[in-house]
Amino acid sequence: MNSFIFESTQPTDFPCDINQDSQEPFLLSDSLDALLDRRVEQGERAAFAALDAQTQAKPKPLNNREKRALNALLNSPIMRENLDTVAGCSNGPELIAGLRRRGLAIPCLRVELYDRDGRTCYPGRYELTPQDKPLARAMLGV
Repeated sequence: MNSFIFESTQPTDFPCDINQDSQEPFLLSDSLDALLDRRVEQGERAAFAALDAQTQAKPKPLNNREKRALNALLNSPIMRENLDTVAGCSNGPELIAGLRRRGLAIPCLRVELYDRDGRTCYPGRYELTPQDKPLARAMLGV
């Protein structure tokens, strides 16, 4: 049986080679992060800003669930469970995440309550910040 042994006689110029003598762990993501950082520093930031401006130039209209959720939040803070009922959805946190992607902060505050067994629990309550309210009104066209 023939066996072939490959031996490289030339040093590699790959900047992400692992130093075998190093005890430091090496993660592939570290080298990718460094590469992305260098590209951003070299002027790619302008390209990202232009792309971001294009996506913000034409905002999608709100769907009915988002409209109902924003109307409820403009009136008062709302508990996470109640948001599902008011908005007509079964995944209120994803609905809020979609509104956050549109630029709203909508913090979720944990409030201390008691469940039906009398135990302390900390459900979430969504509310608009003072900075969110004008943006929410603008999104609704109010």
